[in-house]
Amino acid sequence: MYECPHLATHQTSPAGSRRGARGWLRQLARGLLLLMLVTLSCAAGAEDSWEYAPYEIEVWLDAQPSPILNAALQRQLLDELQVQAPVHAGATWRLTAGVVPAALRGSLRAALDEVSVEQVTACVPAGPWPDKLMLLGVEEQHGRIRLACRELDSRTRTLGPAVRRESPQLVRLARDAADLIAETFSPLVRIEATRGKRATVRVRAGGLMVDPSGVSAVGAGDVLRPVLRRNDRRGEPRPGGIQVLDWTYLLARERQEHLLECDVYSAMRNPLGGRSSPSLERFALKVRPRASSTLLRLVTRDTPGSEPLAGYTIFARPPVAEAAGSGTTSVRLGVTDWRGLLRIERAESPLRILYVKNGRQLLARLPLVPGAEDIQTIALPSDDTRLEAEAFVRGIENRVMDLVARREILAARIRARIRDGKLAEARQYLEELKTLPTKDDFETLLVSHRQSGALAADERQLQRIDQMLNGARILLARHLNPQLVVLLEREVDAAAAGGPVAPAAQPPPPPAEAPAGPATPATS
Repeated sequence: MYECPHLATHQTSPAGSRRGARGWLRQLARGLLLLMLVTLSCAAGAEDSWEYAPYEIEVWLDAQPSPILNAALQRQLLDELQVQAPVHAGATWRLTAGVVPAALRGSLRAALDEVSVEQVTACVPAGPWPDKLMLLGVEEQHGRIRLACRELDSRTRTLGPAVRRESPQLVRLARDAADLIAETFSPLVRIEATRGKRATVRVRAGGLMVDPSGVSAVGAGDVLRPVLRRNDRRGEPRPGGIQVLDWTYLLARERQEHLLECDVYSAMRNPLGGRSSPSLERFALKVRPRASSTLLRLVTRDTPGSEPLAGYTIFARPPVAEAAGSGTTSVRLGVTDWRGLLRIERAESPLRILYVKNGRQLLARLPLVPGAEDIQTIALPSDDTRLEAEAFVRGIENRVMDLVARREILAARIRARIRDGKLAEARQYLEELKTLPTKDDFETLLVSHRQSGALAADERQLQRIDQMLNGARILLARHLNPQLVVLLEREVDAAAAGGPVAPAAQPPPPPAEAPAGPATPATS
């Protein structure tokens, strides 16, 4: 039989096949191990770049052309800003400065507060973004140099508030501009993990910080405001993917190397739920209050015109008392005026926990940093219908207590006149007792009030109103015994007939039933 030499050359034994398979598996294992090492190395490099790389900061200067602010002075200012940066931030900053793009020229001086994120991002050149963009406007007015600065954080795509100051002398212009940039700067942290009302964050450039009071430092007692960023496949924010969490703050408690343990305070139940991923990144910016107070504004949520909520009482507690659960440190701050406004002053702790009450009902629990913003508006469901019901029920309770006292006084007088044999006077007091309101009269009032408020209240308010009305009904059943008049008539008739005057046994009162407690306080 003829055998092809090529085929014979390529034929292998079963043992050779097994050795080839084992070699292929060893190569595959080496490749997987190498891939794991590369992945771990990249992850470690990412952590190092977050903690040990300085902030990349770029300053865009928009200076008003004038004989004083000439081109030479502007170039000198740009050069000196790069020299002044290490004075404030040490190794945590790497600052570069240049002239603002033409599309924004004039806006940083005339309307810095109105500049939007979209306007700024449209002017950023292609390539890696800096960590921070500092928009610096400089202008001369009547011989005085005015400075204005605003920060754009590239990761959260948020603009901070505009900060302004004056420079009294040209020789101090660069120093004052550097001071203003440092005052405008907001340190950044990355939220690593959340556990209920606790969160762990990693401080940006934390490995380069030497001075705990430096401009880039974040430590115990600092307040952070979280921002969620939802990315597309390219890692860019989706349209509408930036979410600044309203009424949510992190309060730093203790630091462990470059990590911070924080308490979460929010008007929402689970604001930081979920895990960080390439499609969902969670950051937080340090809040730096610059004013002495914030104007709190309450408006209705369920009406198109957002009408102001007047007459709502605001209480405050420090976060330490809030965490401890103590109820003795609440401070009454005041009542909202006809515009729904109340000014909230700064306290010893930068974070204050506010409680909004209307009558006896707690409507909202709001964390607030007074001075961080000029005005903050919160929309709440109008509680006026429930408050009217509360006032009505309190009026019913007062009338019932007064009625019970009058009934007991008349009953005592009737029995006293029976013992003294003055039956005519006893019958007069009995007729007076019959003219007093009865349990059925009050029940009719409760039903009519419930029907009148049903159309003006939402489902939650109706539940609270029903709870209060049920409590009033229990009070009526407990104290207004409808058999009292019948028993006293029998006693008078028995005395008139000359029989023994022995009061009939009164029926036992209904079992004590506690009225339903208020619903869980609403939060927004």
